[in-house]
Amino acid sequence: MTNTRGTDFSTKHKNLTAHDYNFWNFSFHEIALYDLGAALEYIYQRNNNNKIIVVGHSMGSTECLIYASMLPLKSKKYVHVFVLMTASTTFQFSRVNFLGNFIPFLQKLTTDDTVGVVLNKGSLMSRIVRSVCPLVPDLCIALYSFFGAGWSTEEPNPVETSIIFNQIPRALSVKCVLHYGQLISSGKFQMFDYGTANNEVYGSSYPPEYPVENIVTPIYLIVGSRDDLAPKEDTEAFYNKLPNIAKIYGKLNIEGMNHIDPIVGTNRKEKVYDKILNILNKLS
Repeated sequence: MTNTRGTDFSTKHKNLTAHDYNFWNFSFHEIALYDLGAALEYIYQRNNNNKIIVVGHSMGSTECLIYASMLPLKSKKYVHVFVLMTASTTFQFSRVNFLGNFIPFLQKLTTDDTVGVVLNKGSLMSRIVRSVCPLVPDLCIALYSFFGAGWSTEEPNPVETSIIFNQIPRALSVKCVLHYGQLISSGKFQMFDYGTANNEVYGSSYPPEYPVENIVTPIYLIVGSRDDLAPKEDTEAFYNKLPNIAKIYGKLNIEGMNHIDPIVGTNRKEKVYDKILNILNKLS
């Protein structure tokens, strides 16, 4: 299990501290190419050079797709198959489309050298969530479901939900939030938009889309019928863009599953985990 850069367990840097603005100058793009890439190479070497089956959820799935498209040869070498739940890519049919209106505000944050992180441990929002949500987890889950996760056909596990809300939210770079906002606004699975600096970075006025046509590692997509954050319509559209070599295992639609059921759903073992284990047993 990998850990995302910037959380409580990943705040070290050779030259910077988590209090430095430049420490947070990354999005899930950098996490995919550098952090995930290094982790997969390390696991591959420790595993006697046997290919890995990678399971991702939400932003983790986004990172896997970026890695597989940008580094197809390394991906083919290290990974047998990516099993990706609730992959967030374009948001064209997502309920969070309205967040695209906040792009100008988020853009300002990335140019303010005093702000590089949101939802860090000491932030007001983080303290409110950690104080209130363990006491009323059903209310917090309902709010999250309303604002994007989607309504589930099952109740969240109250005990485990309380434990989870004692741990989240974790620190997230503003650039990561802004990058997702750009995907929402553009409706494209594209690289980070640097505005007037795009020509310098990419050699073009607009950021390029991720070259998913270059993916040569099999991708097994799992989508929930109740997922409003990464809805099945977006997943279908993305799946159709994949080359045939990446679609050899197909995809799976889980009826009644929303975006966070794999984490907090009472019946997630039967609804999600058992299905994934069945897939893994067939693939291994």
